[in-house]
Amino acid sequence: MRFDYPCPFCSEHDGNVVNGLQSGSDGFQVQCACGARGPLCVTETEAIEAWNSGVRNLQGRFE
Repeated sequence: MRFDYPCPFCSEHDGNVVNGLQSGSDGFQVQCACGARGPLCVTETEAIEAWNSGVRNLQGRFE
């Protein structure tokens, strides 16, 4: 899946929305190929929106 903003750690735009149960929690989160994860959210759509808004707020801090 392609996201609006790149990962702040590796700059990739591709990642997956994973079920949080894989990490022992309920909900969904975006996971980048490098292992970075977004916040845990109730729906897949919320997880994508949280990833995009969080990464947008962090841009420039890791460059």
